[in-house]
Amino acid sequence: MKLLELKDKVWRAWKLFNDASGVITQEVTFVQDMKRFGDRRYKATWIKALA
Repeated sequence: MKLLELKDKVWRAWKLFNDASGVITQEVTFVQDMKRFGDRRYKATWIKALA
């Protein structure tokens, strides 16, 4: 899977989970949450976020 496709899947999953929890989805909070998984330049970080 290409990195751009993986990023899109992570965004959709994150948005789905937040919507189900009643949390307002914002790109700023997404970036902050992604930083917890590591450097966003690496594919391994996005795989961790999706899992």
